[in-house]
Amino acid sequence: MGLAALGYGAVAGLLTFCQPATDRATEQAAADPAAPGVPARFAFAPHAPATGYVGTAACAPCHADIAHSYAQTGKGRAFGRPRRGQGPEQFGGPGAVVYDRFSQRYYRAAWRRDSLWVEEWQLDPANRRDTTHFRAERVDYVIGSGNQTRSYLMERNGYFYELPITWYSARRIWDLSPGYEGGHNSGFSRPIGGQCLGCHNSQNELVPNSVNRFTSVGSGMSCESCHGPGAAHVAKWAKVPGAAAQATAMTAGGRPDSSIINPTHFPIAAQLDVCRQCHLEGVTVEKEGKKLTDFRPGQRLADYADIFIAARPGAAATQFGFASHAERLQLSACFRKSASLTCTTCHNPHQPLGPQPMAVYNAQCQRCHAGAMPAAAHSAEKAAKAAAQPVCSAPKAERLRVGDNCVTCHMARSGTTDIPHVSSRDHLIRRNLKSEAAPQPETPKSQLVVLRSFTVSDDSAADDRARAVAAMLYFEQMEQNPAYLAAVRKQAERLEFEQRVKYAYLARDPAAASLPPGLTPVAVSNPYTAYYVGELRRRQGEPVEPWLARAVALAPANADFRLALADARSAARDAAGAEAAYRDVLRLQPWNRRALLNLGYQRLLAADFAEALRLTRAAQRQDPTVALAYENEANIYLQQGDIPAALQVLAGLEKRFPAQAAKYQALAARVRAAR
Repeated sequence: MGLAALGYGAVAGLLTFCQPATDRATEQAAADPAAPGVPARFAFAPHAPATGYVGTAACAPCHADIAHSYAQTGKGRAFGRPRRGQGPEQFGGPGAVVYDRFSQRYYRAAWRRDSLWVEEWQLDPANRRDTTHFRAERVDYVIGSGNQTRSYLMERNGYFYELPITWYSARRIWDLSPGYEGGHNSGFSRPIGGQCLGCHNSQNELVPNSVNRFTSVGSGMSCESCHGPGAAHVAKWAKVPGAAAQATAMTAGGRPDSSIINPTHFPIAAQLDVCRQCHLEGVTVEKEGKKLTDFRPGQRLADYADIFIAARPGAAATQFGFASHAERLQLSACFRKSASLTCTTCHNPHQPLGPQPMAVYNAQCQRCHAGAMPAAAHSAEKAAKAAAQPVCSAPKAERLRVGDNCVTCHMARSGTTDIPHVSSRDHLIRRNLKSEAAPQPETPKSQLVVLRSFTVSDDSAADDRARAVAAMLYFEQMEQNPAYLAAVRKQAERLEFEQRVKYAYLARDPAAASLPPGLTPVAVSNPYTAYYVGELRRRQGEPVEPWLARAVALAPANADFRLALADARSAARDAAGAEAAYRDVLRLQPWNRRALLNLGYQRLLAADFAEALRLTRAAQRQDPTVALAYENEANIYLQQGDIPAALQVLAGLEKRFPAQAAKYQALAARVRAAR
C-alpha cells in the first residue's frame, strides 16, 4: 500500500485560504536564515538532514488553536494508546462477539479496568458450550481515527502485530480486521511493518531489515508530517515575544519563514507530494541510495521513491482502494486541466471533517464551472444565493433530489476494494458517472496488469527496472498473479543482481538468478539476497546453512531468517544447531508458534518428554488451529507408553478437526492394535 498497508485515515475539512504557490516564494525564503549551523544550500531548515524532530507538543504553545483543532481530525486521531470512554466503539451487547466460521474462533474486545483486551476462544464442536481454547491479548495501541474504523495493535518485545477484530464506525459493528476475512485469519500473528505504521504515526524507528520490530514509535501523526522537522523553527522563535503573530505577519508579507515548511508556499506538485505520502495506495520502490523516511515536505517525492499502482483492464471504474485519493484525483480531467487544483482546494488538514454548507463545496467547483451569473443582484442575499447555485445541465428534478450538490453526482460514494464495511468518496471526478462507471468485459487474471507511476509527472519516464521491482512487490504483498512475474521476466536481464535473485526466488526458477560462479555468502551484503540464494540452493538440493547464517548475521532481528536457519539445520540432522537456532528465535519472540512446536519436536527426539510437552502445549495456546501441535502431543505420550493419554488426544483431534476425522480414527485404531 503506497506508504502504508492500512490506510484508514483521510485528510479532512475545507480550505479556502490556500492560493497556488509560486516559485518566487521559494526564492524569497532563501533570504531568511533559518537557524545557526544550517548549510547555505538548504533554503529551508527542515530539508537539512541534521534538523531534528520535536513533536507536536512543542508546536502547541504558539499554535494553540491549530493544535486543538488538528487533534480532532482523522490524522490527529490516527494512532494512540487506548483510553476508556474516548472511542466510538460499543462494547458489550449481542453484536460484541465476532465469529469466524473458517477458523471456528470467536472474538471480543473488552475492557478490564483500565486496559483493553481482545479475547479469542473456541467451543467444543460437539456441544457448542465447553471452551476448548481461550486466549487474551492486551491492546497496546489503537490505529485508525474512528471516522471509518478502529483497529488494534499489540507490542511484544518491540515487535508489532495487528489483532483480529476491528470496529467499523459507519455500520457500528464489530467484524474481522481487513484481510482476515474469507479464511485468511492470521490470529495474533499479523506483522505491522514500517509502511503500515508510517501513515498512522510519525517518527517510527524500524530495526533495519526487520519486518515489524521497532526501537521506538511516535505518539500519532505529528505536525511535522506535513511541515517537516521543527527543531530549527522552535529554536528560532522560542524566546521571541508574540512569535506566532510575527511569523504569520512575515508569511502574509510574502516572506515565508524558512525555519519551517508551509506547503502552501511551494508549487502544486510539491503540495501534492505531502499528501501522496499516505493517500496514494500502491507499492513503493525506493530510489537507489535513498530512503523514503528521509523525504521532507517541500521536496520531490519522486527523488526518493516511485509509487506504482496496478490497474487491471476490465475492472469497474468505481473500484478503488480506500487510501487512493491522490491517484483518483490525478486521473480526473478537472485535475489535468487545472493549474491550481490540489487536495487543499477542498480540504483543510487542520480542521476535522464535518458537515459543511453545500454552497462551500459547490463554490470550489464553480471556480472553473461558474457559467453565466446574474449581471446584477438586488441584495447581498440574492448575490450569495446566485453564487451558490450550480450551473448544471441535469434536469431540475434530479438536481433538487441531490440538493444541487455537485459532489453527489460527480464524486459518488462507493465501497472500497481493501476494507469491508467502509464507503469512501471517489476522488475521480467524472462528468457522467453512470456511463463512465460501467464495468468492462472481464479480463483473464493472467493478462498483464498495468503498473503506473504516480510520483512522476510522466508515467513513461518511470524506470523500467523500478516498474519490475514494483511488480514483484505486488506479487509478494498483494496477490500472486502470474501476470506480475510475466512483467518482470521481460526485464530480468536488466535487473540488478539482488533483484534478479528475488525474481528467481518468487518464480521458483533457480536458473533465472544467474548466480556468478564461485559466489560465497560473505560476498553478499543484503540479508534478503542471502536468504533468497539459500532457498534457491535448497530447491536444488544443495547446502543452504551458510547462506541462511549469513542472512541472520546481517539481520539478527529478523525472526523469519532465524526460523529458516533452524529448519535447515533440523533437515540436515544437526540437532544441536537446530535447537540453538530455535532458542534464538524464542529469545526474540517467546510466543513464536513455529519455534515452540519445532523445538518441542527436537526435545522429543532427545527423549526430554517433559520439556517437549511444555513447548508443544505452548504452541497450542498460540494457535489452536494447527493440528500438528496436537499430533505431536499424542506422539509424546506414545513415546512414553501412555496409550490412554495418546488416545484421548486423538479423540480430541477428531472433534477439533472434523474434516480429518477419518484420519484420526485410523490412527487411533493403529494405536489400539499396537497396544
